[in-house]
Amino acid sequence: MDEFIPEPLVVSGDAPIRDRLVDITTIGAWTGTPRRIEIMFHVLDGAAFLTGTPGRRSWHANLLHQPEFTVHAKGTDAHDFHAVAQPINDHNERARLLPRLVAEIVRLYEREGDVPSLPPAEEWIAGSPLVRVAFPRPSSRPGSDAAVQESSPLPSGMPPGPAGRV
Repeated sequence: MDEFIPEPLVVSGDAPIRDRLVDITTIGAWTGTPRRIEIMFHVLDGAAFLTGTPGRRSWHANLLHQPEFTVHAKGTDAHDFHAVAQPINDHNERARLLPRLVAEIVRLYEREGDVPSLPPAEEWIAGSPLVRVAFPRPSSRPGSDAAVQESSPLPSGMPPGPAGRV
């Protein structure tokens, strides 16, 4: 079943890598301060995911400590969206998802003329950060901007994006 994913974050299968990049703002696990990074956003089987090459990642540690965060869509339809990270630790689910995500990453880079040197899928399964991204459904009050506001509140103490929008 498809999960709710805000429209500005849904891209076509032939979209370039730059259209799949978002910023995320997490709360530092050790510092408690906002941390913003750029990362590739993945949609697979109607669900949203964040992952990275095998190894420890501060963004992942931050989301394990505080799963609420903000996804900043870029481009002409830039918006900030409140999200909740759901870590995927189950080996069978990781084994089902990560080879497909890695294959998609490789396909995207190869299509743009780059041949990435990535670890094999088995290493991703064993040691890559992987979270499902859940977005609260917006309010459906017609004729108001409340739907956007309510779909994207920032966790307590988190500043808005550069445009000041939340």
